[in-house]
Amino acid sequence: MAPVPLAELASDSPWLPRIEAAADELLAALKSRDVRRWKPLLGGRWLGAGDQRAIERLLDDRCSAFAAVLAADTPPARKILGWTVPPGYSADERTEIAARPGAEALVCWSAKEGGDRRWPRSAAEADNARGRGFACARIVHSSLAEAPGWRAFIELPAGAGGV
Repeated sequence: MAPVPLAELASDSPWLPRIEAAADELLAALKSRDVRRWKPLLGGRWLGAGDQRAIERLLDDRCSAFAAVLAADTPPARKILGWTVPPGYSADERTEIAARPGAEALVCWSAKEGGDRRWPRSAAEADNARGRGFACARIVHSSLAEAPGWRAFIELPAGAGGV
């Protein structure tokens, strides 16, 4: 089965401002490298010790996908991507998806300049593998709880697991 292509989140999406705010908060926490700032955004008490260490190693690795983004003196470029609805979905299925009380998006950052910037075309490319020109996190936003909230997930390169 072919991967579902990604598309830029629509500028009129009601979720865009929430995802942007979450992305800004997450990037600032990751740049701080302070586990007390980023751990609550990546699951808090549900983030296992092994996953926490893997994230710490990813943030400290000078060759990781996050290295250039975290070291940049200027704000990195950011792209917020969502999954496209497969063409075979019915109108009812599309309506059901649109009515859900939450949203999920991939937020990717790149410190590369202009035309050299390439973004992931599918979630499989948002794996934060070395050599990628971008670093990504998945942000899941929900309005189900009394206090709407979000949680981020970072895909770790092959062999390192995922958070």
